[in-house]
Amino acid sequence: MRVPLTVAVLIVAFLTLAAGTPPRRLSVALGAAASFSPTSLGPSAILSPDGRTFAFVAQPAEGAKTQLYVQKLGQTRATLLAGTEGADSPFFSPDGKWIGFFAGATLKKVAMAGGLPVTICSVGIAANNARGATWAEDGNIVLSPWARSALVRVSSAGGSPEPLTTLDSANGEVTQRWPQALLGGKAVLFTAHSQTGDFEDANIVVQSLPNGPRRIVQRGGYNGRYLPSGHLVFMHAGKLSRCPSISVVSRRPVHRCPCWTGSRACRRLGARTSRFRRAARCCSCRDRAGR
Repeated sequence: MRVPLTVAVLIVAFLTLAAGTPPRRLSVALGAAASFSPTSLGPSAILSPDGRTFAFVAQPAEGAKTQLYVQKLGQTRATLLAGTEGADSPFFSPDGKWIGFFAGATLKKVAMAGGLPVTICSVGIAANNARGATWAEDGNIVLSPWARSALVRVSSAGGSPEPLTTLDSANGEVTQRWPQALLGGKAVLFTAHSQTGDFEDANIVVQSLPNGPRRIVQRGGYNGRYLPSGHLVFMHAGKLSRCPSISVVSRRPVHRCPCWTGSRACRRLGARTSRFRRAARCCSCRDRAGR
């Protein structure tokens, strides 16, 4: 469903993660004469690492290709980033100066300061088939190139993707997707599953790099994100869920965690239109009726 960008966008700032403390919300009116374009493969809307800039995928006109827009939270209108036709699943660089995105069967980046996008590499076996990417502080980008694959890694300066992880085929694993780089690129968090459809029973896994051991940190959930507070947040049953404070290198027993009501998701493919940043914020889009 195409959602007019004159609607309010809910920006949820988790300024504290104490039990029972409600999130703070503020609405930002997007002024672009365009239509929001949700995607089922990755995020459609993201916040910069400092939480001050909102980037999203939208169609500038009916039937047009999607493009990237950015907006400062204190401003009222969004700016189209030229040359980003076909953009999908955007993600920020750690310093917030670049936005990476998929377009067709290529991975690209575009500078926030302006200029045309730069192609980083070719990905996947078909257009618009990648399943998320993350830009690590070591300068590498970790991505899921297509629906049935492990993760690969490529330099943000360009090059050829190289294998990074392997599928746990002994346990029927066929996909790894929606990665998050941790510890400056020394570890990665991702969703792993034995099918490419319903992700309610997927596993959220953390793996040390390179070639380190992997550990399931959550059974039942997807699109996990590790917050600076030490909490793990993820989607499950259409709700934003949170685990108690954990360490990415600890041996904490795996268990199901209580849920927050929050960002909506596509249950079949598991994607959601929000991304958590270092400032422990997320965003999700709603119309005037609150849907």
